[in-house]
Amino acid sequence: MFNIGDTVFALWSDTGHYYLGTIVGTQDDKYYVVFADGDQGLVPGNKLQSAEIEEGQKVYAMWTDKRYYPGTIQKVTGLAVYIQFDDGDKGWTSFAGLAKK
Repeated sequence: MFNIGDTVFALWSDTGHYYLGTIVGTQDDKYYVVFADGDQGLVPGNKLQSAEIEEGQKVYAMWTDKRYYPGTIQKVTGLAVYIQFDDGDKGWTSFAGLAKK
């Protein structure tokens, strides 16, 4: 069960990935989510995940080309995360640049 004000990973159906957002309201069995990039939508409760962000977590992260690639969080500093990408690249992104499958 999630509450208004919770930060969550919520499914964005266009891509099939889960992106960070904040629950700002409810409607029936759905949650109104404002995503970190500013998009908004109603998301069913079973399409929300806890937004735990921690070192060692596997994620998809935005690279400089604005595309998402698999990697592992190496460091969390404020709202920024340092990613070791699966292809060997490394770099920083913001919480808004994270996604999960």
